[in-house]
Amino acid sequence: MPLINGINDATLDELLQNAIDHHNDEEYDEASLLYKKILSVSPNHVDALKLLGKLSYDRNELQKAIDLLEQSHHLSPKEPTTLFYLGEAYDAAEDIEKAIGAYKALIQVDPNSIEGTYNLAIIYYQLNESSEATKYFQSILDQNPNHEDSWNYLGLIHHENDDNREAERCFNCALQANQDC
Repeated sequence: MPLINGINDATLDELLQNAIDHHNDEEYDEASLLYKKILSVSPNHVDALKLLGKLSYDRNELQKAIDLLEQSHHLSPKEPTTLFYLGEAYDAAEDIEKAIGAYKALIQVDPNSIEGTYNLAIIYYQLNESSEATKYFQSILDQNPNHEDSWNYLGLIHHENDDNREAERCFNCALQANQDC
């Protein structure tokens, strides 16, 4: 096992797992200390950067989150979780163009990312870009016909566009989300 500043990979893995456990338990100070300890030994540790970025997002430290997630993304540009967290952080920071870019990059890397596709669809809905929102909500339904929220949003879009028959069909599909529609 290679040693980095006297710490081997197994120890880094153990520190990372402990940090994740603290993070999941919302013990943010403890998790942060462990992520930073990993980064002090291995500054380009993609997972520690990504997870410290997520922790910063969880603490509403948006610029710090974005900076850390961008570092992680630079080191591992096709890592889907980093792209998802970047989309969330940019959206929360109201940098909508970058949020859209992050979610689109995520969908290129992982076309089955329902959460990323959903977040992108919501952004387009909030921007009143009905055709783009519809495209992404429909993409979700192509993967998961029981996605109730996508049916509801499609219903809203059709209603807002005075297509009440299609709106009613979508709302009915939302009500029957666990059945074929």
